Amino acid sequence: MIFIELIIILLLIYMGCKSGGMALGLFGTFGVLILTVFFHKKIGNIPFDVIEIILSVIITISTVKLSGGIEYLVFYMNKILSKNKKYIIIVSPIMTYCITLLSGTGHTALSIFPVIINISKKNGIKPVYPLSISVVASQIGVTASPISASLIYLSKILDPLGISYNQLLIILIPSTFISILITSIIISLYNIKKKNSLNTYNFSCNKKIQNKKNGKYSILLFLIGIITILIYNILCDYIFSNQMKILSRTESIIIFMLTTALIISIICKIKIKKITSTNIFKSGINACICVMGVSWLGDTFIKSHIHEMKFIILNIVQQYPWMLSIILFFITSLFYSQAATTKAIIPSLITLGISPKIIIGSFTAISALFLFPIYPTILSAVEMDDTGSTKIGNYVFNHSFLIPGIIITSLSIILSFFIERMIL
Repeated sequence: MIFIELIIILLLIYMGCKSGGMALGLFGTFGVLILTVFFHKKIGNIPFDVIEIILSVIITISTVKLSGGIEYLVFYMNKILSKNKKYIIIVSPIMTYCITLLSGTGHTALSIFPVIINISKKNGIKPVYPLSISVVASQIGVTASPISASLIYLSKILDPLGISYNQLLIILIPSTFISILITSIIISLYNIKKKNSLNTYNFSCNKKIQNKKNGKYSILLFLIGIITILIYNILCDYIFSNQMKILSRTESIIIFMLTTALIISIICKIKIKKITSTNIFKSGINACICVMGVSWLGDTFIKSHIHEMKFIILNIVQQYPWMLSIILFFITSLFYSQAATTKAIIPSLITLGISPKIIIGSFTAISALFLFPIYPTILSAVEMDDTGSTKIGNYVFNHSFLIPGIIITSLSIILSFFIERMIL
């Protein structure tokens, strides 16, 4: 019976991925209906805490966009990239990674893709090289972001086991950053060796910012909001016990982010009703529906077969700990979301008795959203690159993002295991 259910789940996920948008969440919810009504399984939990974090962050970023903050950020990043044209393959992934690290979502990197493409064209570099790494960097950055739903939820689970939020950041930020840097250098050297170039194009990056003052204020206020969250959670870890905390980590992110959004709206005179009209907000809503449907489906399936899975996974991981990375790698590619995978799988791993150290070391594997080239940032990058160098092959898997994605993910897992041995 478990195999029939698994086939149905995989089929629904495939149909959802193929349809795009929030279809994955809708198909996931339909899967919950099938498991509960036709297979008489006990219904799982909806990941409301993860959805709340995503919404609060997306709302805040939307206010930053409306105030001109994203335009302000892109303008100056454009300048940085223009001054480092020869090193665009190295610089651009670091920039998308940093933006994701600060925002908690890879969708914000979309605004930089046109800049990367145009500067690459101007200097005769095929956009596929900086662009492919930048897309993967924006995905893996989510696993190390202090305000991402996936990392916050992981911290919530591991905190009772003696592993703090600060320790997770110390392990995951260096491991992901170094893996991106090494991969960028490798691809850059490959580009130089093969002399993969194209004709240069005329491109000007000196476009003026329409509302520089508000843009500057919104970015500053957004950074203050993130720093406030970090300081609060770091101080709480060292000063207060879990029972004495005024706000939990999840609650603190939601409250501080939404308060930041309100302050930006007031100072920059943004009409709050326009927030829902931004592309960032619409992408966030799609993400929330996808996370809800897939996590709900995954939680329902896993809880109903926890005993069968316990025997299989526990035996595999106990003998071959590195196999957990591969398991998470493929699960994430089906779940379409780091937050959804974390919510649906990680609690079960704890229940199965898997060591927290193995979970942390393998955690960056949940960024394997590049396996199937259907994620919004991947599709956007392919559509934006008018040179045709960034593409999806006829066999689906032979796309531009696969090799950089595998290299970055593999390196980050190796580095995570190495760093945690020194920290934990």
